[in-house]
Amino acid sequence: MKKQNQRRVGMTITAQTFYHLKDMADACGHRDIGRVVDKLVREHQLAAKVRTKPTERGGLYYVQK
Repeated sequence: MKKQNQRRVGMTITAQTFYHLKDMADACGHRDIGRVVDKLVREHQLAAKVRTKPTERGGLYYVQK
């Protein structure tokens, strides 16, 4: 099995937030809310960046808003 770069993190959330995270996990088929938190953070980071023209190496150059 491939090693993954993971860290164990604890967080304090309200009951309402827990309910919504659990509901999202069930809807997406995830087994726990940690994967939902990962997905939300990843989407938030991607939305915070704007794609511009490709670089000389073929990658995309990102600019912060």
